[in-house]
Amino acid sequence: MIDGLRTWLRLQLPLREPPAEMQALLTRLDEQGRTAEALSKQARGEGDIQNTIELIARDI
Repeated sequence: MIDGLRTWLRLQLPLREPPAEMQALLTRLDEQGRTAEALSKQARGEGDIQNTIELIARDI
């Protein structure tokens, strides 16, 4: 959803430099997108750790 909003905002801008407020919003959306991606990767990693623990527990 963040990517869609970011794309829509960029399409609304003329080919010149965006206003400072718009640039600040785009920067915040970029940061939130990176944060969401990092959290998603972390969650997948924690799932992998949990699966590994469960496999080890079965072997014991």
